Formats: sequence, structure tokens, C-alpha cells
Amino acid sequence: MIHLTIENNVLEVYAGGLMKLNRNVAFIFILLLIITVLSASIAAAAPTAQLQQPILVVNSDVLNVRTGPGFEFPVMFSVPRGTPLPVIAQIGDGVWFQVSTTAGPGWVNALFTTVRGTLANAPVVPRPALPPPPPPPGAAPAPGAAGVIPQAAGVEVVVNTARLNIRRGPGIEFRIITSVVGGTRLNVVGRANDNVWLLVEGRFGRGWLNSTLTLVRGDIGLLPIIRDIEIATGRSAAPARVEAVVNTGQLNIRSGPGVQFSIVTSVIGGTTLRVIGIADDGVWLLVRGNFGRGWVNRNFTLVRGDVGVVPIINDSFGGTRPAPATPEAIINTGRLNIRSGPGVQWSVVTSLPGGSSVDVIGRAGDGVWLLVEGQFGRGWINRNFALVRGDVSLLPIFPA
Repeated sequence: MIHLTIENNVLEVYAGGLMKLNRNVAFIFILLLIITVLSASIAAAAPTAQLQQPILVVNSDVLNVRTGPGFEFPVMFSVPRGTPLPVIAQIGDGVWFQVSTTAGPGWVNALFTTVRGTLANAPVVPRPALPPPPPPPGAAPAPGAAGVIPQAAGVEVVVNTARLNIRRGPGIEFRIITSVVGGTRLNVVGRANDNVWLLVEGRFGRGWLNSTLTLVRGDIGLLPIIRDIEIATGRSAAPARVEAVVNTGQLNIRSGPGVQFSIVTSVIGGTTLRVIGIADDGVWLLVRGNFGRGWVNRNFTLVRGDVGVVPIINDSFGGTRPAPATPEAIINTGRLNIRSGPGVQWSVVTSLPGGSSVDVIGRAGDGVWLLVEGQFGRGWINRNFALVRGDVSLLPIFPA
């Protein structure tokens, strides 16, 4: 046992024998004791600091989040490139990891991610049981004579773009019923046989959307394939009155269907206007208000009702609308990638900000991808993120 006493500037240390040290040596001795204790505490805490939660960052265009660790488990939803996913568990195979998402936990394949941290720190859990096999195709009830469409419970989509059009049928050739903003959740009640276009249900009734612009939650393979478009969208139930609600701070009413026409007046956000016609481009609406008649750009409104029931107006705007000699596309999102080929699997050539205009010189056979030309040279864009002026149906089709 060590006993310390200080008297007359002398430190006496009793440890079996007696040593007398002056006060300076005593101070150094005590300081060394403190350093030794602190070093031991830091060394003990070091392993704990190293056990940080690993993160997987998605490095593919989209990555499926599944209900279990394997491709045989259903897809819950998909997340885009760059999404950070904190790892909360693993099954020990070095491939499948359970991650935390804003929608709850799910499993992803780490081969499509970039790892931050040490995956070995994630706890190992038993492999979950395989999901029960889906019912045989014949077990799903077919649509009845009254147009009732069976629903697969729990299948929904979340809009994953700034604004998404809801259409009368499964393709961009069908008229737009309305549009919904990013983040909107919609129940899915059917699908087209291409598994791209989904029949959804919302306050607008029923309509079709392109699923590549959404996050899908649930297994769309269990949904019925819809072939009768009239039954699916319930055309007979469409409201007789079609309205446009101004969805911007202030919107110009013009004398014709285009920005080249003079401004009649302007109305503030929230104003409701009766829609009495539509231009053949599907963008400009003829509306009626206390100002009389005029045209508005539907991209700045929320449309209530089915514009497919209003007449197409060609000549009543009192003038000849100039058509561009070469079709052009105006970027209608914050920034749009120009790609080297007609699909997201092709590399990005450049990107253009919203409002940019490019000439359209060709199209892909799917009707979605357009070949455009600008200062960057040539490249492809997805027309769902652009306003197209002119008739692209006359342009040549380029093979992928």
C-alpha cells in the first residue's frame, strides 16, 4: 500500500520503505498518474467509437428494396441513385443487407451500392422464411359485367417526379385527365400488359400513369391486366363540368393557344375557370370567366374532370397559329439529362436546365424518347419531361 504525505516541501512515500522527494518531483509523479488513468480510459473507449453504423449508397439508376434477402422476395419499392441507406442487419452472406428507409426496413443487394463504413459491424440475423407462393392466375377474379376491377391489396405508387400526368389510357397518345405533384400516393387497381402503365385511383377517379416515374410499393404482378379501357377509366362517370384551377401565383389569359398571342388579362392563383375547349396540342385550354373567353397553359393549372369530353378547338381563336418548321422541345423540369441513346441505360451527354429549348430531329419507336439537337450536338431526351411544339409523328424513327 502506498501512503503519501507532504510536509515542509517534502513528499514522503511509504511503500515498504521510505523515500523523500521534493515538491517538484511530487508534482511530476502525480501528473504521470493522471496521464496513465486517462490513457487507459481512451483506450477502452476506442473500440466503441469504431463501431459506427455502416451505410450503403445506391450506385445504380434505381435499386429495389425487398421484403427479404433475395430476388425471390417481393419488391416493396425502389430508390434512386445516390440514396443513402443505413445498414441495420445482415444474414452473413456478404450480399444482402437489411437497411433503414423512410418507409421502414427492407433488404437490398449490396452489389449495386457503394459501401461506407464496415459491414462486419452489422449484426447477423437468421434468414427470414420465404414468402408464400402467389395464387395461380386462375384464382384472380376477372372484371365483372359492371366493370368492377379486382384490386391487389397494398399496391400503391408514389409519384417520383415534380409532376406526373394521369391519362385516359395506357400510353402518351391518350389524353391527360389531370396531373399530380411529386410525392402523391395513389392506389393501383390494374396494369397494362406491358407492366409499365398502371391504372390508379384517386380524387380524380381512375386514370393511367407511367410507372417508371414512380416508386412502386407492392407486387404489381398480382394486379389484373386491364384490356377494356372504357370500363377501367369509367368514362360514363366523367363529370359534365370540366374546370381548371390556377396553380401558380398569377396566370396570363391569352387571345390564342400560345405565348405568341396577346394577353387578355391575368388571374391569381386559386381561380377556378370553366374549360370549354382544348387545342389539338393538348396543352392549351379554352376557358371562360368574367373576362369572357381566353386560353391558358394547362401546365400551370390543376384540371378537374376529363378534358377528353371537351371539344378540340382549331379555328375559334381568331388567327392562324404559327407552327414551327422543326418540332422543338422545351424542358419542363428543373434539369433534364441528355443521353447518348433512347433509354436511362445510356450514358449522360449533358444536362439542360428547365426552360431550355432544343430542336427535335427524330424519335424512338416507343414514342417516349426523342432525338434532339443543340449546342452539345445530338442526344436523347424523355418527352415526359418536356413540352413538345410541333408534330413529331412526321419525324424519322431511329432504332435503339
